[in-house]
Amino acid sequence: MDSAVYKSIAAKIARDLEMAPVESDILVIERFLPVIEKMRREGAVILLEWDGERGQGDNGVYTAVVSGKTLKGEHFRIDADTIEEALSYIIVNYAMIKWGINL
Repeated sequence: MDSAVYKSIAAKIARDLEMAPVESDILVIERFLPVIEKMRREGAVILLEWDGERGQGDNGVYTAVVSGKTLKGEHFRIDADTIEEALSYIIVNYAMIKWGINL
């Protein structure tokens, strides 16, 4: 799935959970925080990395990982060019496993 689709689905998840409305083309990290906090409260471990040693031509300078007992051994990881891409990916995959959201 391409990053624009993940961003759009992540925005829909936020709306479905009655969190701050977001536009898929204006996602900023603050807008993800309510969803990330919900994930954390449910026992998820969320890691974000800004990698200054990576640059153009690498897999992406932002890494996001979600894991934890709540995912029953599953984990999702992505290297992405934007933080929005990275967060959208882990939120969507978490939502499919934990909240039963179907795409």
